[in-house]
Amino acid sequence: MIRTLITFLVLGISASLMSQSVVGIWKNEKNKEVQSHIEVYEKDGHLYAKVIKLFPHTKVTHCHNCKDELAGVNLLDVLIFYDLGKKGKKWANGKILDPESGKVYGCNVELKSSNRLKIRGYVGKPLFGKTFYWDRVL
Repeated sequence: MIRTLITFLVLGISASLMSQSVVGIWKNEKNKEVQSHIEVYEKDGHLYAKVIKLFPHTKVTHCHNCKDELAGVNLLDVLIFYDLGKKGKKWANGKILDPESGKVYGCNVELKSSNRLKIRGYVGKPLFGKTFYWDRVL
């Protein structure tokens, strides 16, 4: 009985802590259709996100407009954002790749709720940019 209670308590605390983290699997939607699943992870104090699943109806599957080593590559396992550093409750001063244009922009990320991630890509300062949201899968 006590062992069962402790197990449920540990699982509840773990789920609560996970839901307060940006780390996890997120879905990227366009026109209410899921385009990809993206894994967000932390490594060496920085935040990264890579594409882990593309859906059959996804229109952009390769980085045709990218330059250098990313030119024409399949987007699976490509870093979408990288090098974000922790700044209070946000992650800031990183870079994000727009696979359609092949351009790289500044990036900030913030957890808006346990299942909603706000991503802001910008040129120069965050004031000049675009915000989009991902919803948690896992």
